[in-house]
Amino acid sequence: MIYGVCNDVYIKLHEQGVCTMFNLDALRNAKMFDFPFQWGIADGILPTEQKSIQMCDAFPVDSFRYRRFLNGRYMRRSFVPLAAKHPFNSEELPKSYLELGEVLTSSAYRETLAKVTGIDLNEAPMEAAMWRSDAATVFAMHDDQAQKLLTHVIYLNQGWNKRNGGVLQILSSHDEDDVAFEIVPRLGLSVLIGRSDNSW
Repeated sequence: MIYGVCNDVYIKLHEQGVCTMFNLDALRNAKMFDFPFQWGIADGILPTEQKSIQMCDAFPVDSFRYRRFLNGRYMRRSFVPLAAKHPFNSEELPKSYLELGEVLTSSAYRETLAKVTGIDLNEAPMEAAMWRSDAATVFAMHDDQAQKLLTHVIYLNQGWNKRNGGVLQILSSHDEDDVAFEIVPRLGLSVLIGRSDNSW
């Protein structure tokens, strides 16, 4: 579950290239866990503090739509539509996000994720979305749809600490108080979540 104010890029996975806004080596060095389900953390996914702040400051504001899900509410914008090769409404995006879109649709990114997680992503379509949250935002406890294989979240929140709220909770069970781990959504941190029947 996530509560609080938060910006992130949320990538779902159902050519080798270089991007100055994304550190594939950090993804290759992600620390993976098997408890309570498969998940992992990659730090430094944005290559420098300066570029991290640039991504944070340039976070788009256009084309967001208010959504409700279960008991949750949030703002969402399509970034790369399902199985697309290019970002949605790319004319609205700054150069740094166009570069990020190129990475997310590249074979290098897909192959790195597959190697780190051990999940076969060869035929899986990819979708990426941007989420913007405010103090009224609540992400309800949930597991993901059965057809989803992997979620990769990249946090873009400058100067974040736990007092701000917005922590991602990894739950050991369907009980929302059964918290195994909490991840503070700070700038440049990313989380990988393998979908399973118990990935709460």
